[in-house]
Amino acid sequence: MRHIWHVYKTDWLHILKVPTGIFLIVAIILLPGVYDWVNVKSVWDPYSNTQGIKIAVTSEDAGATVQGTNINIGDELVSSLKNNEKLGWTFVDRAEASRGGTNRRILCQPAHSRRLFVQNYRYR
Repeated sequence: MRHIWHVYKTDWLHILKVPTGIFLIVAIILLPGVYDWVNVKSVWDPYSNTQGIKIAVTSEDAGATVQGTNINIGDELVSSLKNNEKLGWTFVDRAEASRGGTNRRILCQPAHSRRLFVQNYRYR
């Protein structure tokens, strides 16, 4: 066991006498930390710089009546997205949304609420 420690000690002394060896040891020690810092920084707040992503929102939803209550999912969607500033929501009509100029489109079709609530309510 004494011989092993002597070999280990002399190897480290030889490595530390060479400047390139010191540089490589420091790089091997620091590189995983730097790599981790860069990765954590890149995913820390993914919505911090997404206001420039334009998404067209169109609601043609006519609404529905379920048990005497008027429900309009399209209007609720539009009102909640108007309060959301994390993406560049643009509220346009169907024709303007079809022309382009945005990255994506969200369209609530005329029978959206009816299909979502009334048809599902019948089968309960």
